[in-house]
Amino acid sequence: MRRLLLLSVLVGMLQLGGAEAQVSEPPTVKPTWTLQTDAPFNLSPHIQGERVLAASGNSLWAVAVDSGTVHWRFQPPEGLWERSFTASDQLVWVALKDHALVALNLEDGHRVWKQDLGLNAQVAPLLVDGVLYVVTSRVGEPLETLNEPTYVWALRASDGTVLWKQETRHYAMQTPVLSEGWLYIGGSYYAPEIEVDEGGPMMLISLNAATGEKRWEVRRTEGFVKALHAIAERLV
Repeated sequence: MRRLLLLSVLVGMLQLGGAEAQVSEPPTVKPTWTLQTDAPFNLSPHIQGERVLAASGNSLWAVAVDSGTVHWRFQPPEGLWERSFTASDQLVWVALKDHALVALNLEDGHRVWKQDLGLNAQVAPLLVDGVLYVVTSRVGEPLETLNEPTYVWALRASDGTVLWKQETRHYAMQTPVLSEGWLYIGGSYYAPEIEVDEGGPMMLISLNAATGEKRWEVRRTEGFVKALHAIAERLV
């Protein structure tokens, strides 16, 4: 009985409060600005300082965060890989479809340097402490070429100087990760003899981030690597 009485009092208080409470209308959300591009996005736009960077079709756009004003548009005749750009507070790096990586000035978009990689880099480089770690692949090439070498590059971010280059035989479609001095790359490799109901050839590689020397390589059949995370002594 006491519990029922307390419950009745509580319900009465809630009803009384509800009668007196004023429900305000939620604020209307309106866009500050919009930009119409010529193709869909395959990578989320990236905010760097006062710029929004977005790759769409064959263009890399740099747009003012507050107004949407287009500061510059990079549209190389050889084409670019939309998922391949990254940026710092001074430079933007993006891979082109002629096997090269270019650095652009964040402020005005002019080209600072260009480095030939020999193969396409279709995912964003990893930038750590002034070094760009770039993976190349043969995705989209004829099957008979997929067992030929691919490369991981370490470039000085400011001028494109090659710090090291390591041969691998994989096609990675994810940005590498770095932890405690070790670089980790995940992808697939060409192994038509492997027949599994689900999954397929999977390769994980660990390289010394300072020298490019290979520490280990693991080949398994769990399928294509979609994401990598390095946490202390564990690779997830």
